[in-house]
Amino acid sequence: MSEHLAYSYLWWTVSHASDATGPMAGVPYDGADPQYADLYHEYSKEFLTPEPGGRAGAVGRREAPLSWRQTYFAVSRT
Repeated sequence: MSEHLAYSYLWWTVSHASDATGPMAGVPYDGADPQYADLYHEYSKEFLTPEPGGRAGAVGRREAPLSWRQTYFAVSRT
C-alpha cells in the first residue's frame, strides 16, 4: 500500500497556479482547467488561497479537507 495518494492532495495544489513572472506569467497551469480535474484533483478556491506571506499554490501546513481524507481512506481499503 502506498501513502502517496494522501499527500497528492497537497502536492498537486501548485498545478492550479501560474507563473508569477516571465513570458507565461498569469497563464494558468493545466490543473486549473476543469477538464483535467481527474488528474490534478478538484480544490475549493479557499484551499488554494495562499497563506499570508505565501506564494500561489503554497498551502503550507494545511490539512486536506475531511471529504478528501474520507475518500482516500475508502479507496485505500479496497
